[in-house]
Amino acid sequence: MAQTDCDDGVTIYWTTFLLVAVLAWAEQFSEARRYLQVLYIPVLLWLVVLAGFRFHADNDYAAYEAIFLDVPPLQQLLHHAWVNVIPDSLVGLESGYILLIGLSKSLGLSFQGSLLAISALSISIYAFVIARASPYWYVSLLLYLSQGFWVREFTQIRFGLTCALALLSFYYVARGRNIVALVLAAICPLVHLSGLVALGGVAFQRAIKPAYIAVALILCLALFYLNALPNWNTVLTQIPQIGEKLLKYANTEESDPIKIFAVLSSAAYCLVAIYCYTHVAENHGRNMIWLNLYIVSTLILLLFGQVGILQRLAVVFATSLYVIAPICLETMYRRNRTGEALLLLSIATFHSLLLFVAKFSILRPYNSNFDIFS
Repeated sequence: MAQTDCDDGVTIYWTTFLLVAVLAWAEQFSEARRYLQVLYIPVLLWLVVLAGFRFHADNDYAAYEAIFLDVPPLQQLLHHAWVNVIPDSLVGLESGYILLIGLSKSLGLSFQGSLLAISALSISIYAFVIARASPYWYVSLLLYLSQGFWVREFTQIRFGLTCALALLSFYYVARGRNIVALVLAAICPLVHLSGLVALGGVAFQRAIKPAYIAVALILCLALFYLNALPNWNTVLTQIPQIGEKLLKYANTEESDPIKIFAVLSSAAYCLVAIYCYTHVAENHGRNMIWLNLYIVSTLILLLFGQVGILQRLAVVFATSLYVIAPICLETMYRRNRTGEALLLLSIATFHSLLLFVAKFSILRPYNSNFDIFS
């Protein structure tokens, strides 16, 4: 097994974060943006390498390796009754992910090879949407790096791919291609159950009066602050058949301080979105879905953030931040609000830094493994 140990496994994380942060600030200079775009593909390839060749750099590596070992090759899955070839350890695991791993095995890939393939697929989807929908590519990458990459490409592999597919679905909704969007959204829950929420993306295409959004946000913040929400774990147990499956994800993965920080920062971004809402509605009508999705994700987080699976529903919608934050930034520049734009970027950078540092609770010093074939 070709493994390498980094002399300082933490430095590689910091270098990656600082590189993207510097590029995000550098692209604010219009004359530099065209030249910086040349670096986009190399930066993405670096992220694929970082995620795809990691070796026990996160808490879930061993768990996903065990799943990989239990999944039969694709030909066995297709030529035999499903119940006869799927071991008990995989009962309840999403069928789409099982088929994906089965395909990896049939192609001769090792577990490391499957990680590389899934990472490449997820990151490629993010890269495509960002390049097509975001006016500031590296600002989008900075937000993705701090909020998504270290968690979803390193530990929550299934959920990470689901979020990427959901984001692609939302992109096609914004382009008016609802059939393609619905097909992609239907695939999402086959990879991770929380992807069901992606089917609702089509419903958020039209503008909503900012006053209604502000009232809903204030009400949800008040309920969150007063702790006046029901025990959603108890509610989940009442759901026939799938209640037990949902309860596997019931507990949140963050401590209370981190959860509160996530809620408040989401609310802050939401307020910025409301501030830019009218201008975006008038000048970027097809991008209303990104604003609406992020606002809805914030409301879900406020109301249901105490339950892990429901919190993940908010995260699926929250991927819209990678597009709407740069759009808000561009809106401020166009309205000659340069100071406000730079303030927003400063807050986003500081917020990303705090989230990045928080990820060290789940990341281990980086090691790599280059054996991608079995």
